[in-house]
Amino acid sequence: FRLRETGRGGGIQTLNCQTGTDYLLAVDFTDANNVWNNVNPAQDECAPDAHIGTEATYDYYHLLYGWDSYDDLNSPLLSYVHYDVAFGNAFWDGTRMTYGDGDGSFFTSALTTFDVCGHEITHGVTEFSSGLIYADESGALNESFSDIFGKAVEHYARPSNTSWLIGPECTNGAGIRSMSDPTIFQNPGCYGDQFWVPGADVHSNSGVQNHWFYILTAGDTAVNALGDAYSVAGLGYTKAEAIAFRNNTVYLTPNSNYQDARFYAIQSATDLYGSCTPEMIQTANAWYAVGVGSQFTNLPLASFAAQPRNFCNAPATVSFSNSSNGGASFMWYFGDGGTSTLPNPTHTYTALGSYSPKLVVTGCTGVKDSNTMPNYVNLDTNPACSVTLPQNGSTNLNYCIGNVLDPGGYNDYQDNANSEVIISPPNADYIVLTFNSFELEDFYDYLTIYD
Repeated sequence: FRLRETGRGGGIQTLNCQTGTDYLLAVDFTDANNVWNNVNPAQDECAPDAHIGTEATYDYYHLLYGWDSYDDLNSPLLSYVHYDVAFGNAFWDGTRMTYGDGDGSFFTSALTTFDVCGHEITHGVTEFSSGLIYADESGALNESFSDIFGKAVEHYARPSNTSWLIGPECTNGAGIRSMSDPTIFQNPGCYGDQFWVPGADVHSNSGVQNHWFYILTAGDTAVNALGDAYSVAGLGYTKAEAIAFRNNTVYLTPNSNYQDARFYAIQSATDLYGSCTPEMIQTANAWYAVGVGSQFTNLPLASFAAQPRNFCNAPATVSFSNSSNGGASFMWYFGDGGTSTLPNPTHTYTALGSYSPKLVVTGCTGVKDSNTMPNYVNLDTNPACSVTLPQNGSTNLNYCIGNVLDPGGYNDYQDNANSEVIISPPNADYIVLTFNSFELEDFYDYLTIYD
């Protein structure tokens, strides 16, 4: 008997790297009677562990959400165990899962537990849904979704023995992260707390959404690290998981950040359970508990942005980003006669001119708030702009002419900045860069231009 099956989607296979790193040299595990009680000093028991963990992950996504394999296309799920010597890690590389046997010190056994298997395969789910870029806040969200659904798979497969620690079984109970209290591993449990570092390791900053998921699931009443008192009635695993799954697979995009995750989690709860329901309200309050956004209120506040919004010609399509709070429904007026009721619409302007879009937000009690941005969208043959780069992160510019300033604006830039700007005007044949002022701190800082 081999650890290969065809009964689930495109199949599940678990292979033996024989403590090497060449996948082409991996071989089958075999068993004479199909009873895989193969505990031995080489940890061969990790092979059926990885196989069962993969089965449980496939079943979880397929039976609960109709999502098949990592890509929703029923691609084969391939696991490689006994990877390298004293390898204390597990990873998804875009096509397969790889598991080490532990380093013998911190990772005391193979990393083939339910939560780790669910974690790694979820990286594939994220890659083929939201596509969250593995850096900065989008990377922290990517890593967090893997933690969330790693624990979800563990709870699905073995509800009587689960915890809020990530990886306790392969670390002699210690774990590597905590969802109930990320700060015990010096990860932020609240956006902007003492452990939050912009642009830091994605595993660390994942703690914010991890803690949101814990609070939304289990409920909590406390004062967070920012001094804000909150009270959240837990929704339980099933509802919290469904909200997180819909957020990741329906709404978020590669560059989404924590504010996006909050807004679309609330929208996901609204889609699943209805507007102004306890599920929607507790989703918002759980984000408030971890320092992202405001507490739910019956007094809505309309707010939005658009990108891009300056163009050299028509037609031009603008994507609107809704950052309102307390909204049960939305009405957009784009300034050219067009309207929409979508939370975050796109709109195509067909004529040159300046337009003043307006958003009207209706709250749960019928109270309304509106926000009009005068001359916010411009279609002109020669628009100009001046943009200051963020301290960390990227900016996309579609303007035809303008100025780009470093994160310090007209003042000196600060330490630990890491900014990127992508300049791509619509239909441009070429781009000219003129450096009016150019200063860098020698031996520390640099500028790179990619064509």
